[in-house]
Amino acid sequence: MLSRDFFRFRLGQFLAIVGGRCCFLGLSWWTLASTGSKSHFTQLAIVYSVVGFVSLPLLAPLADRWPRKWCALVADLVTADLSLTRVLAALSDPLRLDIVCLLSDGQER
Repeated sequence: MLSRDFFRFRLGQFLAIVGGRCCFLGLSWWTLASTGSKSHFTQLAIVYSVVGFVSLPLLAPLADRWPRKWCALVADLVTADLSLTRVLAALSDPLRLDIVCLLSDGQER
């Protein structure tokens, strides 16, 4: 039988992944509503997708060398830091697509 800690850990990971996807969806809609530009929307989607395609094969072998809980904790901390930075950037300058794309890179898992 699987332990209670396993289910809590997996539930936390599931919620983090769903939160990341919702963040991307909200950011994409916000970009489209703010700019009205389909090309900016597409640029954001491409950056978000390419980061996932490139980072997975590069980082997966490194993640196999360390405990999964530590890798997940570090990934969640980086995601939280990027989200907070994105909020602060949005408050200081409403829309700079280059900053939004740069800060969105860390959200893909």
